[in-house]
Parts: sequence; structure tokens; C-alpha cells
Amino acid sequence: KYQIYGLAQCRGDVSKDDCSVCIQDALENIRDHCANRADARIWYDYCFLRYSTVKFFGHVDTSGLYLYNVENVTDPDVFNQKLGDLMDQISSEAVKPGSKGLGKGKTDISSFVRLYALVQCTRDLSELNCAQCIAIAIEKFPTICGNKKGCRVLYSSCYVRYELYPFFFPLGSHESLVDSLVSYKSVMALKP
Repeated sequence: KYQIYGLAQCRGDVSKDDCSVCIQDALENIRDHCANRADARIWYDYCFLRYSTVKFFGHVDTSGLYLYNVENVTDPDVFNQKLGDLMDQISSEAVKPGSKGLGKGKTDISSFVRLYALVQCTRDLSELNCAQCIAIAIEKFPTICGNKKGCRVLYSSCYVRYELYPFFFPLGSHESLVDSLVSYKSVMALKP
């Protein structure tokens, strides 16, 4: 007799209506593509869904997926300094009580270029485990995302993303979400 453990969660900045639509779509997709699997995960921009026969609640799981923009930034030194500072800021925000594991922010790289970043932990993690998961994801930046214009680290316990365009809510008065035509490459990261 198997016991199934599941988790469905939306990004902390997404509306309830968008969350509901995302979870419904994820449920249909995971049912269609992962039938009879003991363990499955699906990541969408707005939500994450996971089930397993292994009790995973409260444990940091860094198996997952990496996606990165194939284009490089033009001034890596300035970019990486600003990215590091922004990641420090939003990582601290994500582990504060009441944050629900969400940290997000933006910073200007130049007068024409703005960097947007977001981190999100699954809500079953303690603040300490959330901080650990985010730190492990960010440590991958030099090898996976080095000097790229955008990158996503999608772990089973946390999500870290940065872009040179707005992708989270609320939007500023002169910002809009873009249907990105950016070319991304993906890399699977499975636990040994």
C-alpha cells in the first residue's frame, strides 16, 4: 500500500485566479504525462506541482532543472556585482517571517538596463532550510548562468530567477510582462 505526498504552490506574487488556473493546468499536464509514476514534478512560470511516494515535506531537495538565456551580458563585472547585491537583498527578504518564502526586487544596471530577480521557497520549508536552498541555487550561477542575460534555477524546494525584463507582479507604471522571444537552453539536475 502506497502513501502519496503532494504539494501545489503558486509564486507569492500571483493572483488567486491566476494561481487556480495554473494549478488546474499543471494537474492536467502532470496527469497526462506522468501517469503511474511514483514521483513527478512540474514547473510553470506561476506555479509548481509535485507528488511523491516519499515524504519530502520540510526537506531541502535540489533536484530540478536549469534554464538560461543563450545571450551574454555586455559588461559582466558590473552585471555580476549588481546581481550578487540584488540576490543578497531578496534572499534575506524571502526568509523573513511572514514573507511566505518570497523575495523579489529590481535594480538598475545602467540608465537603460534594469535587472529583475525573484526567489521563492516551497512553504513546507523552515526559514533555515529556505535560506539553504536559495544559497545552493545561487551558488550555481557562475557555472550554469555565468554572464547570461537571464537564468532560472528550478529546484524541487526553491526557485531562483533573474531577467533583464519584468516577469513578476506588481508591475511598475511603465512596465509590462513580455511574451519573451528570448532563446533559452535547459539542463536537467537530478540527484545522484
